[in-house]
Amino acid sequence: MIVVTAANGNQGRLLVPKLLQSGVHLRACVRSEEWEAAVRAAGVDDVVVGDLNDSEVLARAMNGVAQVYYVGPALQPAERETGLAAVDAAAPAGVKHFVFS
Repeated sequence: MIVVTAANGNQGRLLVPKLLQSGVHLRACVRSEEWEAAVRAAGVDDVVVGDLNDSEVLARAMNGVAQVYYVGPALQPAERETGLAAVDAAAPAGVKHFVFS
């Protein structure tokens, strides 16, 4: 399984349909229920909703995935820390491949 963070963002909106078309089992991570509805309408059935600054949200997003396509919260004060926390959450979850965008 692959998790795509910011699945509703500029990169995610392009990547998610391509991954779904290729038959990959996909988990989308979005910040709000509004965006959850949008990614579900695009065909994603596994969605984690929440703030990536929350360690519990990160743990849910990483649980059971082998690959991560990480897009951080651009221009946010904690952008760097959030990205590093995502890397730290991926390792104990058994993630094998991490793309950090």
